[in-house]
Amino acid sequence: MIDWTTATGWAALITAAAAVIALIIQSRQTRFSVSLDMLLRLEQQFRGDDIMLRRRKRAADALIRNEQNTDLDEVINFFELLGFLLRRKAIDAEMVWYSFYSRATGYWFASQEYIQSVRVDDSTIWMDFEYLIKAITKIESKKNRSSIEAQQLTENQIEIFLKEECDATGCNSAQPAG
Repeated sequence: MIDWTTATGWAALITAAAAVIALIIQSRQTRFSVSLDMLLRLEQQFRGDDIMLRRRKRAADALIRNEQNTDLDEVINFFELLGFLLRRKAIDAEMVWYSFYSRATGYWFASQEYIQSVRVDDSTIWMDFEYLIKAITKIESKKNRSSIEAQQLTENQIEIFLKEECDATGCNSAQPAG
């Protein structure tokens, strides 16, 4: 004989479990969609926004000339925001790596002298940019099967990066100040 109370209980439990699984799947899909939308907006801001392109141009030019300017701060602040969003898990790490690895690491290593000089007064400044660099270099080292240390740019690679950034944005000078 069938115990209808037990059967009803099991049916309710199975239905509830299915609803929870569907909710988890929907939540992941929504998070992915929101993360992708945010990434596309950030890419557009970094690559297509005239103000950011002018800032990148002046920042790369300042780095080539071994100078500092507010445009460099703004470019670094962009990567700081990206790192903050990554640290808060608002955006997917591999998506960020895919879209921003070369530019983020280029600016990070090219700006080290400046970043360290600012950190003398405030050791917490640009911590999320540093978080971003650690996260995406870890991904890069896994993808390339190399050490994290191997991801650090050499002086020659930094010069090439800055020249490419100048070519992309139209810098005034592609030669370091002598």
